Amino acid sequence: MLFYYKPLGRTIVGLLLLLGFTQQIHAQWSISQLHPAAANNSGLYGGAPGQQVGYITTSGGPTHAGYWSGASGSFVDLDPTGTWLSYANASNGSQQGGSLNANPGSFERHAYLWSGTAASGVDLHPAGSYARSTVTSMTASQQGGTVDVSLGTPHAALWSGTAASFIDLHLVTLVIFNSTLLH
Repeated sequence: MLFYYKPLGRTIVGLLLLLGFTQQIHAQWSISQLHPAAANNSGLYGGAPGQQVGYITTSGGPTHAGYWSGASGSFVDLDPTGTWLSYANASNGSQQGGSLNANPGSFERHAYLWSGTAASGVDLHPAGSYARSTVTSMTASQQGGTVDVSLGTPHAALWSGTAASFIDLHLVTLVIFNSTLLH
């Protein structure tokens, strides 16, 4: 797919394969089947070294956020009891970030931060009139993502492990831009 529009690139890759470079190419990559046997559906959204994050669904059940450590049998369910829908989108290797919705049929997804277990979850959703939020990236100390002021109007967001640490980066950008214009 990488060289789909570049015939020369496809030709070079083909020649490398014919000339016996498959051992070197193969040594750089490995493929692991992470889909758990009990899941109907599963997907990956992100990861960190040694950890992959995403979701699974089971027969007639809700979507569960979770993470793997390189094998299908290593799946850890991060979904707290009673949750309708959750996804893990990012990892820093020890924590997982994503979103959680406890209300069936609603669009009230809250940004969530886990530390390896369902019981460790922290609701990062900010106070105020935000319709939904999610974590999409993270470092060891901060989580980045989005919040919707109203459905369909996203703002960039930044957290440092708690809902109280929330910063609406859209508003920060407006303040910096407006103060620059005034000076």
